[in-house]
Amino acid sequence: MNMNTIYTVLLLILFFFCGELLANDIPLKISEICTKNQIVEFKQQKLILIDFWATWCGPCKPASKQLEILQEHNQSDVFAVAITDETHETVMNYIKRNPIQISVMRDIGGNLIRQFNVGTRPYSVILNTKGELIWRGHPSGINNNLIQKLAQKHSSFPNIQLHDLFEIIEPEKHSAPEKEINEVDFMIKKNISQQSPLFKKEKNSVEYKGSLFGLIAKIYNVPNQLIIDRDIQDFSVHFSCPAETWETKPDTVLNLISNSLNIKLVPETGHEEVYLMEVVDESKLWDIKQIEWGNNNESNYLIGENRMQADNMKIADLCIILSNTTNKIFKYFGDNTKEHDWNFHFRFDELMESELLNEFGISIKKKEVMVTRFFIQ
Repeated sequence: MNMNTIYTVLLLILFFFCGELLANDIPLKISEICTKNQIVEFKQQKLILIDFWATWCGPCKPASKQLEILQEHNQSDVFAVAITDETHETVMNYIKRNPIQISVMRDIGGNLIRQFNVGTRPYSVILNTKGELIWRGHPSGINNNLIQKLAQKHSSFPNIQLHDLFEIIEPEKHSAPEKEINEVDFMIKKNISQQSPLFKKEKNSVEYKGSLFGLIAKIYNVPNQLIIDRDIQDFSVHFSCPAETWETKPDTVLNLISNSLNIKLVPETGHEEVYLMEVVDESKLWDIKQIEWGNNNESNYLIGENRMQADNMKIADLCIILSNTTNKIFKYFGDNTKEHDWNFHFRFDELMESELLNEFGISIKKKEVMVTRFFIQ
């Protein structure tokens, strides 16, 4: 057997096992189909596009509109659905105010969100009808060319139906009802004393002292410069709420803040040039044993004159710290949600890009992407 034959056999074996590794259990388990796809019916399209979203996610709204346009232009190749893990009432109330044209489905207790390792939203995956994962990332990376290229490589099973892909599983009847936040447990007020900034997250509670805009940026998990005043000036606040609510119901937190302070948040999306991070060599990423500051430190990062250090920080969170420090916008759309340790130069772009690439296997490129800014009025 010559070398070319051996390489061919190895490639075929690799292709076979990769396909198996990327396969997901079909049908995917959901709890409800809230609304049907109003643009196209399921007619054995070759691709299934799943967009993970939430009512509290500001950037999800323009992302949904973008996917509706893609669905309109690619009706024979792709069938798009939007999946959230929120309650029926929350989803339906949102859809009444903000109609979504693609099918909206509800996850079962975050099962699919864990299955597809969804760390941030909006986040999209594309499957073929075998259940194989063939694309994942931020929905801004999906365009007509990508859909057409993927559709050319994959064919649909004959006679496959929507229920073969998504199976409705009734939630357990005895499961405890969701606990609503008690307004007594929630507090926000203007901080007249102007104390030092504070963000303290404990097992049962979250406390914050600092600017209002900074608080909203933390809830949305975006850089501070994406929160912009329209009719009001920023001011200092003292805020606290249950930790579970902070983690699982940011929409409730934002609603209570808006009602308490009589403000309104208006998201506006447009194309902007950002510094896009991409992991090109995961083997170079530091583990969490390189820097050990312990759990008693108020902050897990340190900004020096030219260098930045961080202990146990995800890439997406690192982008926010970099954005706030440099007043530029850094983005990461990948699926690495592990914590890492960091120590690199950040003051000059060329030095930072070189060190991140050589030491951490991360490339940085300037690219125009969809960016959502939040106006407060």
